[in-house]
Amino acid sequence: MRFVTQFLSIVLAIHLLLLTVLSLCRGSYASAAATTYGILHYTRDQLWQLRDLHSGNFLVDLPDECTRTSTAPRKRGRRGGVQRRVRARGSKPPLPTVILANIRYLVKQFTELRNAVRYLSEYRESCLLCFTETWLKDTTDNSTLRIRGFSDPIRRDRDAQVTGKRMGGGVCVYINERWCKNYTVRDSHCSEDIELLSLSVRPYYLPREFGQVFVTVVYIHPRANTKVAANRIYDTMAKLENMAPDAPKFVLGDFNGCSIKSVLPNYYQYVECPTRRDKTLDLCFGNIKDAYKGYAKPPLGDSDHNAIQLVPQYKQKLKTSKPEIKIVKQWTDESVERLRGCFDCTVWDIFVNTSKNLEELTSVVTDYIRFCVDCIIPEKTFRVFPNDKPWVNKELKGALHRKRRAFEQGDRLKMKAIQKEIRQITNDCKQKYKRQIEVKMRGNNLKHAWQGMYTMIGKEEKKRHIVTNGDDQAFANELNGFYARFETSDFLLERDAIRQQLQYGTPPTITAEDVRRVFNKIDSKKAPGPDQISGRVLQMCSEQLSLIFCQLFQKSLDTQYIPKAWKSSLIVPVPKVARPADLNDYRPVALTSIVVKSLERIVLRHILNDVQCNIDPLQFAYRNKRSTDDALLYMLHNIYCHLDKPKRYVRVLFIDFSSAFNTIRPHIMMERLGQLGVNPNIIRWVESFLTERTQCVRVNEAVSSPIMTNTGSPQGSVISPVLFTLYTNECRSNTPEHLTIKFADDTAIVGLILDSDETNYRAWVDKFADWCRSSYLHLNIKKTKEIIIDYRIGSQPHQCLVAIVAEYKYSGTIIDNKLQWNSNTDTVHKRGCRGCILCGD
Repeated sequence: MRFVTQFLSIVLAIHLLLLTVLSLCRGSYASAAATTYGILHYTRDQLWQLRDLHSGNFLVDLPDECTRTSTAPRKRGRRGGVQRRVRARGSKPPLPTVILANIRYLVKQFTELRNAVRYLSEYRESCLLCFTETWLKDTTDNSTLRIRGFSDPIRRDRDAQVTGKRMGGGVCVYINERWCKNYTVRDSHCSEDIELLSLSVRPYYLPREFGQVFVTVVYIHPRANTKVAANRIYDTMAKLENMAPDAPKFVLGDFNGCSIKSVLPNYYQYVECPTRRDKTLDLCFGNIKDAYKGYAKPPLGDSDHNAIQLVPQYKQKLKTSKPEIKIVKQWTDESVERLRGCFDCTVWDIFVNTSKNLEELTSVVTDYIRFCVDCIIPEKTFRVFPNDKPWVNKELKGALHRKRRAFEQGDRLKMKAIQKEIRQITNDCKQKYKRQIEVKMRGNNLKHAWQGMYTMIGKEEKKRHIVTNGDDQAFANELNGFYARFETSDFLLERDAIRQQLQYGTPPTITAEDVRRVFNKIDSKKAPGPDQISGRVLQMCSEQLSLIFCQLFQKSLDTQYIPKAWKSSLIVPVPKVARPADLNDYRPVALTSIVVKSLERIVLRHILNDVQCNIDPLQFAYRNKRSTDDALLYMLHNIYCHLDKPKRYVRVLFIDFSSAFNTIRPHIMMERLGQLGVNPNIIRWVESFLTERTQCVRVNEAVSSPIMTNTGSPQGSVISPVLFTLYTNECRSNTPEHLTIKFADDTAIVGLILDSDETNYRAWVDKFADWCRSSYLHLNIKKTKEIIIDYRIGSQPHQCLVAIVAEYKYSGTIIDNKLQWNSNTDTVHKRGCRGCILCGD
């Protein structure tokens, strides 16, 4: 009985303690505990937050059977969740934890705010307390608004002379001194539309990828000019962007319905819960995706806005991805000269005279080149961390290591000298990296210019990791079978018949100069094919290797045979959409031998010389002084000329082929090349190129089993797009009723309709569909769309051939059924704004 009495006394003491605390935290926190039939109800979170108010041990007099012994701890799983991670990090979160609230007169709510900081962990542990509608005046002294553990309030009060309003408005920020004491006011503005305060903070801890954090607090009046307010925010963010492009930037406060997506389209919004009744007026925008998660908290005092707790969800790059171990060849001037000397001393005639056929000779030469490269070019293994800065070099890393050793030895004078050296080296590294980017921007190279732009704005290369159900090998085999689904027959009899009809001619002659010229143009950064001969060795040693490869290329054309090593493909699936749903959402990009790509360029030149006068005039791909712009302008010119006359309208059918390159049939390709007047030796060479190909699919680190195909041309080879244009060359139309405009596999049938007579247009569409079936081309009906441009008044509804759409993207340009170009202009503007914040409104 004595134990029960003690236990009840302890419960009563705890109950009285809770009542005392809740009387201090008046307002919403006290009302949260409602009284029902004399019993007080508390939420779990409130009890959890009040657990550490007193350190006294109330359980000393309880018997052992009422207490939990330390020898048998309760086994529990590891708790998850964003809030749990924040508590575990303490004062070292990757981004600041923030309390955002429309406080409606800070002086009035200050007592409750101070008690909330004392007793509630979400306030006490917050890095930043950001308040709007503080209603402070210049006469209000900061000493009356101090909170223990936080800095003095950093304020931007409303200016009565500027706004003409004596009360209301104003913003302020408190900074937790355990998190940061180093801050700078970057911008402060007050007008009749907006109050704005922008800070840069450098806390004690930030991830390596960030040097500082910018926080901008705003309050926009409900009757403000939202466009003016949004432009003012943009001006501030553009200034901060120029100051530190890599730093995280956040804009938060009471926006009162003002949208800034038009001026800051690449910023993300994190608050999803209502903040005032059923509306979300208090928002937070930032330039980091999924940086925060917002939680609604009870309002302070009699404020009509909920407080918002912004908890960082961001994970450091070092935690999201592991360091990558890379092994690279060190192509120094010395090692390259040694490799060239090795090839100069090689007697290639020994390989030629001892090999029985082209297959064996190709294998021997390939193995020998790989052997020489492995023996002469040294390798280096190093780790690449995901948060490494691009301008850090070996000299700077060495200085940092020397500073660490001086710190371990306790030599303060040496540390000071090294730190001065580090500052100078860091500045030199940044300036050198800046000059490299500027050279890319200034050069007359569009690719390098875009690379420089992406580097300046911090756009990272997309990782091509494919998400599977756990079995990468099975998925790779499934994809390989899917890509080979058009393999129905090898058409051997048809190919033999066409081959017998071809007359033997003189094969083209390839010189060592041709090979050397092609090798010099190789992009050394391209990935090698299955033979593992890199483009760098062919480019660096083009003079030494041109002779042997000239013999190999000439023998391939003379025998109309391509070695198996040159016909092997490693297919890398590239997702067409952000979240692939089926196998058709992966585009097959084939990695083939760089050597055979060089041979393809030489053969391609001969093919184009033979067929130049026979190509469809409305085929705009792979022709001199023709481009996608010419195709689009030719289409629009005919459309506008037709619509200028009365009783006319236009129907445009945009054709989409399903896996266009994979459906090329070798026997049909041979027949059509013969009709175009291509050299018979090259036709037989093309047959060898298209048949008995071996392909594998690589998914992440898994490689599928090989499959041999006799249909299609690899997507990623040099000659495939041209072969497809010649494959579809005979399907052409250029009449007053309809046009067939082509750019490689992008085909558009333009019907010029007069007096609602669509007979010729429909007949040509039917004929085109029949021709596709006879050529084994598969139309993708889901992606084939039609646009009808009709300005006639009172026109009747049109019959549908396929799905009719209001706009369509053709060759990178969006065409709508009114020819107004608003959608295309908006898309180009948004793309530019996403790429660079300086391209804003």
